[in-house]
Amino acid sequence: EISFKIPKEHIPREKIKQVEIFLDSHKRWFISITYEIETPDHVDNGLYQVFDLGVSQTAGVNIHGKTVLFTHRRADLYWKMKIEEVQGKRDHCKKGSHKWKWYDQKLKQMKRKQANQLKDFQHWLSKQIVENTKANTIIIGDLNVKKMAKKKKGTGNARKTKAQKTLNHSVHNTGFMSRFAEFLTYKSEKIGKRVIRIGEEKTTKTCCKCGESSKRALYERVITCDCGNQINRDLNSSFNIMVKFLEMKKAGVFDFLLHQPSMTEESFLLNNEWNGFLRQTDLLDLTIEVYS
Repeated sequence: EISFKIPKEHIPREKIKQVEIFLDSHKRWFISITYEIETPDHVDNGLYQVFDLGVSQTAGVNIHGKTVLFTHRRADLYWKMKIEEVQGKRDHCKKGSHKWKWYDQKLKQMKRKQANQLKDFQHWLSKQIVENTKANTIIIGDLNVKKMAKKKKGTGNARKTKAQKTLNHSVHNTGFMSRFAEFLTYKSEKIGKRVIRIGEEKTTKTCCKCGESSKRALYERVITCDCGNQINRDLNSSFNIMVKFLEMKKAGVFDFLLHQPSMTEESFLLNNEWNGFLRQTDLLDLTIEVYS
């Protein structure tokens, strides 16, 4: 017989539907409690916030053109060398020996701490984003994580190859585009907000000011265009995603957004500092890339 207390301030007892007790692979006991909560309906208040979900940082821009940049706590990089060191020592021991088991247990503990720290940060950041934006509609880019994380052959350029390896490692360790998007979505729904995902095709390669599209190396974190535009790579993508979203909204793609196009939206689209994507891209051909 197992007894435990349910914190009244967090879980309403009358809403509990199911309780499960299980043992995980690390021989730790957990209690999973499923309960119902009432969520308010989404109301389109005419305010929109875009976020470009990156590995090392998350960039955002709102309908008024104001930007924000969150630098991520890279727990994966902090633990990487420590884990590799312990793994190397373990691999030099006879498998199954007392010393091998000790290092193996140590390795599992370190990986568990790394995973927990990454997850905790994603919870914290998603909460900050959802609770501190006035917009009831949050737009994020939808990237193919599996494609991003797929190993690629060397480029012949040491710097580019290193950047690609770093991206592969980071995407595998953070799972940022999928798990973070899920955190944003359910936290938004709890308070009556909504997350919309749209395809990110061309948003990174295209200069938000002039619309010129060019291939950019992964290590180029600041875009310097021939038109004179110099901007953070992720902020550039955020502006392009916002322009793309507003054009798709005008075309009636999002029938659940009832707020009529406003002067604020038109002003954003007419601003030559960041409407280059609109002037150089046929956006309406990309409307099938919507995930909401």
